[in-house]
Amino acid sequence: MKMFVVFVILLHVSQHASALEVYEGVESVLLICKDTSVPFDPTLMWTRHDLNPPIVHERNDAGDELRAQNQRYRRRTSMKTDSLRTGDFSLTLRNPITSDSGNYTCTITAFGNTRTLSTLELQVKEPYIFPAEAWVLLSILIIAATVALGVYLWKLLKKGMLCVCVCFTCMSF
Repeated sequence: MKMFVVFVILLHVSQHASALEVYEGVESVLLICKDTSVPFDPTLMWTRHDLNPPIVHERNDAGDELRAQNQRYRRRTSMKTDSLRTGDFSLTLRNPITSDSGNYTCTITAFGNTRTLSTLELQVKEPYIFPAEAWVLLSILIIAATVALGVYLWKLLKKGMLCVCVCFTCMSF
């Protein structure tokens, strides 16, 4: 029974790890989508179904088809030019911002049949900035600790409980 519990926990952790996390301000993020069986005359589409229009990026044999692309992704997405030949449909999203967080779906359509290749969750987080107030507080604490240690050592020295020795060793050859 214990082995089953451990298995369930490990399965849960690995499923949770499938989300892609980046910080706002990075140059770009790569959303991975690959498939080895590329049909004849395909259309590849990256979408986010919580947006209207949902199209993040679209590509067919003629190249990128961006007329129906959601405006928030204009000039920020790209795919390799040989993607429909190689099966590497990964999408590069430049300058991700927190509102880019969501579930992205990579689908391929040919002859009226649509197949979902991958769905991944992108989480774009705000970078953590240590607040200025915290730096001031940390500086005050360091100064106070240094002064307290100095006073403590000074009192020990005055009571004769601390000996400061300076030793010189001379070696002659």
